[in-house]
Amino acid sequence: MAKFSTRCVIACLLTIGMCVLQYNLFFRNFKFKLWFNKELNSFNQLEKKFPSALIVGVRKGGTRALLDAIALHPKVYYNKLEQNKSLPVLSVEAFRTDEAGMETINMEYKPMTNSLYDVHISKWLKYFKIENFLFVNGDVFRANPLHELRRVEEFLGLERSITPSQLVFDYNKGFFCFRKTTRIRCLGQSKGRKHRSVSEDVVLKLSKMFEDHNQNFFRLINRTYSWD
Repeated sequence: MAKFSTRCVIACLLTIGMCVLQYNLFFRNFKFKLWFNKELNSFNQLEKKFPSALIVGVRKGGTRALLDAIALHPKVYYNKLEQNKSLPVLSVEAFRTDEAGMETINMEYKPMTNSLYDVHISKWLKYFKIENFLFVNGDVFRANPLHELRRVEEFLGLERSITPSQLVFDYNKGFFCFRKTTRIRCLGQSKGRKHRSVSEDVVLKLSKMFEDHNQNFFRLINRTYSWD
C-alpha cells in the first residue's frame, strides 16, 4: 500500500520559490477545470487532484537529475518546469551601490530572494506537515544516486524497483546517466557545466548575509547541510 494516495509529486527546481509558482499555477488550472467538470462532485474525487508529497532540492540540489532518475520507477511520472539557462555575472547582479557609494546586497535580484529558503518553507509549513516533505541531499545524490533514490521510494511508499544496473556513470560528463529500458538517457549539455567563477570576497559577503537564514532553514526542516 502506497504511503500517499496520489502519485502527483511536485519537485521544486532550484528553489522553493519556483515550486510555489508551479503550485499556484496547478491550483489555478485545477479550479478552472473543476468549475466545468460535473463529475468531480465528491470530496474523495476532489482530494485526489491535490498533491500529497513534495520533494525539495535546494541550492542546486540536482532535482532535474533526480526527476529523470526516479522516473525509472514504473509507478512515477512528473511534470517538469523549464529553467532559464543563462549565466549572469553574480558580482554585478547581486550587489548595488547607493547614492552614498555604499555597496549593499540587491534583494530585488530574484536569485537572492529565491535563496531565502527559510522564508519560503515557512509559508509551505502553514499548509503541509513537515512529514509530507522529503529533502534530497544533492551532494550525496551526485556521488551515490541509489542511496537518495531509495529514500524517495520509501517516502512515496513505493516498492524498491530501481536497480544499480539502471544507473550508468558517464566518465566524460562526470555524473550518472539513467537506463530505463535498453537506452541510456543522460542530462543535457547545460547540466554539469562549469559555472562562472566567483571571487572569494563575493562568497564571503553572501555567506554572511545568508548564514542566519540557512540556520533557521535547518531548524525548520530538522536537517543540517554542510554548506560553505
